[in-house]
Amino acid sequence: MKMIHLFLGLWVVLVALFMLSCTKPAGELVNDPTYIGWAVGDIDQGYGSVMHTANDGMAWDRQGSISYIGGVGFRDVSVVSKDEVWIVGDTTKGFGGVWYTRDAGINWFRKGDSTQLGTSGFKAVWAKNGRRVWIAGDRGKIAYSGDAGLSWTMIPIDTLANVNFTAVSGDSANSVWVVGNRTDTLGVETGPVVLHSSDNGSSWEVQSFMTGFTGHVYDVSVVNDSVAWIAAGGYIFATSSGGTVWEQSYAAAAGKIHSVCANRQGVVWAGGEGGVVYHRVSGLWNAMNPLGGRYTLASVTMADSNRVWLCGYNTGLTPKGVIIYTRTSGRSWFNENFASGSGMRRISFANGVK
Repeated sequence: MKMIHLFLGLWVVLVALFMLSCTKPAGELVNDPTYIGWAVGDIDQGYGSVMHTANDGMAWDRQGSISYIGGVGFRDVSVVSKDEVWIVGDTTKGFGGVWYTRDAGINWFRKGDSTQLGTSGFKAVWAKNGRRVWIAGDRGKIAYSGDAGLSWTMIPIDTLANVNFTAVSGDSANSVWVVGNRTDTLGVETGPVVLHSSDNGSSWEVQSFMTGFTGHVYDVSVVNDSVAWIAAGGYIFATSSGGTVWEQSYAAAAGKIHSVCANRQGVVWAGGEGGVVYHRVSGLWNAMNPLGGRYTLASVTMADSNRVWLCGYNTGLTPKGVIIYTRTSGRSWFNENFASGSGMRRISFANGVK
């Protein structure tokens, strides 16, 4: 009888361990407050979408209100820490939209004015820290603040007045990269523009990027002063020479690639049309489709090589944003549920790679 009881006891323990392994795979953290992030996007219910998670994406809450961000669609977000965040967006009340929070989004403060920032909106932001911030947008606009947005300096590059910038990023204290697309007098895109400054914007190099390539440049991810990655058209391009030479790293089978994110270990994640996610590890690329074909993944960020988030929007008739993430380097994916009917444009996490 004792042997039977012993056998049954072991069987119960084994079953319990098996069920635990099924519900919480080894190495995964659930409801982890270490990972705090924001995603921003289009107008929903009268004001721009600002979504926030304080628990690894287990739950998302919407921030802001129509009273102070009414009618503004947001285009980019840069998370400095769990408390400090910058977002940029469309023109409102006569000048480009720039907002900052230092209390994790409880209060948002608008920065700049029409004299400092001009009348066109902004598409990109990168904050090295809470004080040093770069923003870029349409009509060749690049601006810098070294005092947390109290004052702004427009970067005068006359030859780029007909360029619409799409992304800005950097790594070292003084290195900044800005990418975008040149247009003709009719607004038709004529080719990409890639800028690099190694002295905090005192001087700029207009780089020779992939001669003959005319596709739209969507995003840039900077690893260090030498290594950077660009998503453009249906391709991923890379440089290991500070932009002196760019090479094609990957070509999508179909559709455009809208976002890219790379870390110092050489791991690269990207997202694009058709809900396709692209992953490079150990020099090899792999494409996967966790969503199906109805979404465009406009932004990607990663905390490490395994933990990755992407956001985007559907391409159907009913507006809908989407946020997906993996904790297992793409072996399993989770589709977030959050209260926004608008498309999401950018996502950023504290301590994450942009």
